[in-house]
Amino acid sequence: MGAGGVLSASAFESVIIDDLIPMIDRTFRTLSDRDHRAMAASPWAACRPCRLPAEPGQVSWIGLFSGATVSGDLDTAYNGVFKNAAEFNKRVHLFWMGAGTAETQLIQRLDASGELLTKRGIKNAIFKSELTAHEWHSWRRHLNDFAPRLF
Repeated sequence: MGAGGVLSASAFESVIIDDLIPMIDRTFRTLSDRDHRAMAASPWAACRPCRLPAEPGQVSWIGLFSGATVSGDLDTAYNGVFKNAAEFNKRVHLFWMGAGTAETQLIQRLDASGELLTKRGIKNAIFKSELTAHEWHSWRRHLNDFAPRLF
């Protein structure tokens, strides 16, 4: 746990990798390999899926709902998952980011992220929920766009 009782990034990832994914595979009829595993997250947790492709056998379909964007040095940020575009594109079938257009600063960061990733050669998809903000209505639209693209 981090300050204020909030899970640190590494603790959060550990819970996903060591606890959540195995529990899902035990409980439900899943195809338990990277090609058949997706993860989408909203607000606080949205930046965490970026790190998971670096973990062998985890996820290959990633959705960042209304909260995470990509910035900084792509060679070192997010455990270096964006360093090699060809490898990332081979391991991740969909890298999807969305936000509501009423969140103007987030939309600007979303556009900049898409440009940065595209310039690096990383395939990505951007979705903008018209006239919504950081709210359930945006996330419903995000899921509506993201889910049909899976598998």
